[in-house]
Amino acid sequence: MDADQAGSADYVLPVIPFQLPKTRLRIVASYWLIFILGLPLWWITTSIERLALPVERVKSIASVTELRFPLDISIEPGLVEPVQSSSNLSSLAQGVEALLADEIKNNSVAWRGLDVSVNVNVNRPALWLTDRSLHVRDNSSSNDPCTSCNWYPQSISLQERLVARYANRFRLAFSLLNEDAAAGHSVLGWDLKSAVEDYLSPVLSQLSTLHDFTVESQVQFHAPLAFDPPQSLSANNEVQHILGDEELKMFINSADWTLASSVSDDPVLHFILFVPSAQRRPLTVRTYSGKTSDSFIVPQWGGVVILDPSSLHTKNQSSHQNGIHLSTIDMTDSFNAFRTQLLALLGVSPLPSSISTGSSFPRGQLSDWQLDTLLRRRALENTRDSKEALSSIVKLVDQIENMPVGQDVKGDVQGALDAIEQVYFSVSGSPQTTLENSARANTLSSRAFFNPGMLALLYFPAEHKYAVYIPLFAPVSVPLVVAVLREINRWRRERTHGRQKTD
Repeated sequence: MDADQAGSADYVLPVIPFQLPKTRLRIVASYWLIFILGLPLWWITTSIERLALPVERVKSIASVTELRFPLDISIEPGLVEPVQSSSNLSSLAQGVEALLADEIKNNSVAWRGLDVSVNVNVNRPALWLTDRSLHVRDNSSSNDPCTSCNWYPQSISLQERLVARYANRFRLAFSLLNEDAAAGHSVLGWDLKSAVEDYLSPVLSQLSTLHDFTVESQVQFHAPLAFDPPQSLSANNEVQHILGDEELKMFINSADWTLASSVSDDPVLHFILFVPSAQRRPLTVRTYSGKTSDSFIVPQWGGVVILDPSSLHTKNQSSHQNGIHLSTIDMTDSFNAFRTQLLALLGVSPLPSSISTGSSFPRGQLSDWQLDTLLRRRALENTRDSKEALSSIVKLVDQIENMPVGQDVKGDVQGALDAIEQVYFSVSGSPQTTLENSARANTLSSRAFFNPGMLALLYFPAEHKYAVYIPLFAPVSVPLVVAVLREINRWRRERTHGRQKTD
């Protein structure tokens, strides 16, 4: 009995290996070692690629003055007072340059982007357009030829709002919309292909140097208006339906009209041939000046022509009861209006009626002068937009520290800068080359600005990072920190207990 009591008194519980101080310390240290070794991997996988942009080069390009296109003006001195000597010819040229200088000073915005030079040429008609030269004679009936001949890309605010933004490709969507075909007296079809070939193909062929066009069409038999047009009496005491300013704003019924017939990223110019129901005929547009018209333009969107089938002189008049099929001749007026609207939306400046083109340009085609004016206009727009896009990219990257800048963005920025430099080098040569370089600069700068990699973190503030990482690391880090604190306290106790034994 005594032996058993003595044995039980000497019994000591075995120490579990992982509870030994050194073992616990090694376990805690291994966790922290894994955590520390994982930090570089976490940093690499979560860091943002932010390459350096050519900021100074962008600022230098942005500070460069606008493009300056050379413009030569020829003067025909034959019917002025006799000018025999070269000094008199020089005086005449200097006088015209002085007049142009005053005009440019008074209307600097309109003459923006042009370097004008004057020289004396041989006899020509009063206002004669050949190739890319406009000759103005002194006894011309035009009171102000300098401002009426569209020598410069127009910058008037109304036209700026009207013209669509430049794009390499355009889709031309022609829609024949019947307000209510079930009521009868409707249009059931049209010879669109023939009409486009006859009235638009010459212009589209000339404009192919600027844009690639894709033509598509559709016919709808129920395209109701979202309002009731007001009525008024015409000069013949006939009831007519009027579309005023307020009605034109609501005319395009996007909710009930399906105008987009294909899926594409290319911008679309819509051209609608609208056939009102029999109860709303005639339907006319009242302009700002009080005049009536059958067509109107929607700025940067397209154009609308209103067709009254009763005004068509078709051979089979009985077909009006059940519906008609529009022939090419029936659509002459409509497609002439579409052509005018298309040119206005693309920024083509019309020539004044006082300018004689002779037989140099067939009817329905554009003159080289108009094409060059359009090329200069688009080149100026593209260059200006490219500079603004590049400056905006630099400002955003500077303001938002976590915005990524990848190699693709940097490459597009450098490519846009190279293209802008090529624009300035080619400005004195071919306008077509200048436009191509400006279009490439605009494309690259826009692609860099709207790069998905940059936009992803544009609205991702630091608070979002905290919301993501705290729930992930807090549960793991708390036990590790507590274990380290315990080991520190144990080490302090052992150290204090060892000093007391020594004392």
